[in-house]
Amino acid sequence: MATFESYREIKAWQNARVLVRHVHGICKELDARREWVLKDQLFRASLSIMNNIAEGFGRYSNPEFLRFLGIARGSGYETGSCLDLLEDIGVVDAQMVAAAQKMLDDTMAPLGGLMNYLRNNMDEEPGRKRTAKDKPKHKTPNTEHRTPNDNV
Repeated sequence: MATFESYREIKAWQNARVLVRHVHGICKELDARREWVLKDQLFRASLSIMNNIAEGFGRYSNPEFLRFLGIARGSGYETGSCLDLLEDIGVVDAQMVAAAQKMLDDTMAPLGGLMNYLRNNMDEEPGRKRTAKDKPKHKTPNTEHRTPNDNV
């Protein structure tokens, strides 16, 4: 897999950005008084996909990056659930909802692929170019489980 110099190069982030813009259009169609909670939840969930990919990219380890990608994935499912409800109650044009669901699918597929890649390559450096000064100055903590009786 190629390395990334910016989160903007990640296909899942690019697709999530397109999705957020489309969801913003859907939210403009919703009645501000009656569907305020759904409108807010849908927009925040879709925005969370994009932002968690970017935030995870800014972390210094594949495990941290993977954790944020997992949060983005959960937000994708939340977005899908909100879109399902919009479809059920029919307050927005069905074609707009169908287009958003397609955009969501187009976001989740590369997101899942990136997550699988990171899971299979946890021992390698994160998938981006760095210089020696960019590496964290701390060591990975010992995760071995110890009890108070181990010192005896």
